[in-house]
Amino acid sequence: MNLLPDPLHPALVHFPVVLITLGSGAAFLAVVWRKHCIPGFAVVLLGVGALGAWAAVTAGKSDAGLLENTTPEMEAVLEAHAIWAHRTLTMASVAALAALGSALLTARHPRIA
Repeated sequence: MNLLPDPLHPALVHFPVVLITLGSGAAFLAVVWRKHCIPGFAVVLLGVGALGAWAAVTAGKSDAGLLENTTPEMEAVLEAHAIWAHRTLTMASVAALAALGSALLTARHPRIA
């Protein structure tokens, strides 16, 4: 009995989209209101979102072999999809690292906040 969906990519891709969106909102909130654990919450959301994006990109590469009888138009759409997936992964990773750096800096030097 296989517990994972097949293909895996469509099942994975929605989690990072939601986590990155929520993490971006939390990061913005952390800039204007540094109370409680909001900076850390932003780091966790963006970090898990970046990991989820990596998993979705990896699953997308693996699942790409399942496509049959693609037309040139479909190939162009799939190529654009892959490019945007890599851009999303890159930006999510940058955002997670920036949020981590910001949270560490303000934890170490609270007067900056």
